[in-house]
Parts: sequence; C-alpha cells; structure tokens
Amino acid sequence: MSVHTGKMVNENYEPSDNDEKVLEALKDGRNNDQPWGRANPRYLINETNLEKGNIEFSLRSLRNAGWIERVARGLYELKEDPREGVSDAEGPLNEVHSELDEIEAAFDRGDPEAARTALERAQEAISKTCLDD
Repeated sequence: MSVHTGKMVNENYEPSDNDEKVLEALKDGRNNDQPWGRANPRYLINETNLEKGNIEFSLRSLRNAGWIERVARGLYELKEDPREGVSDAEGPLNEVHSELDEIEAAFDRGDPEAARTALERAQEAISKTCLDD
C-alpha cells in the first residue's frame, strides 16, 4: 500500500478514542472492494465528526507512532495497525494456506465433500486477493 520510510511502528502505542475514529475512517471500505487507506483531514473531519484540532492531533500522534504516514501535503496513509497481527497481504494468504491444510486433512480422512468445500473457499480467497491487487 505505501512506500515504507524506514520508521518503525510503535506496537506499544495505545490509540485514544479520537485516534480510533481516525483509524476506522482510514480502514473504511477495505472489506467491500472500495478505496481505502488514504485520506485528507477534511475527509476525516466529515467521517468522524471530530473538530479540526482533534483530527490534527490524532494524525500527529498516529504519525509519530508510525501507524500512518504523510504521503503528500494534506494526504495521509495507513501503514499498519499492529493490533491486527498481519499485514493486508498476509491475511488472505493465511486463509488460503488454512484451506489447503483442510483439503489435505479431508483427503487423509477420505472425505471428498469436505475437500471440495475447502477447495471452493480457497479459490474464493485467491480470487479476492487477486481483485485487491
């Protein structure tokens, strides 16, 4: 999603309630094939109903923590929410890997229907990953 600047993500940072609203606005759309991850302060004000000063403070705090970065004047991008445990690319890959394990287990049990179902879920996860790229 972004070009990493080398700044480490502070995994110990605890976002405030306002920070959480900003993060939620940045993440909005990612699960339904909509653009997400980038926003300007005006958009965040509209989405969160927070005052401009509160948005600016949250952006500064999240930026200092390494969770977001300023990619251009007035444009911010979500880098990582370390609480989620995996990057965006790893999530679907882990899902595919899990389904492949289930396919193998189903064949070991002699259960072709379970293998077929797991294969369909793996194909769906792969398709979803390809559409995200």
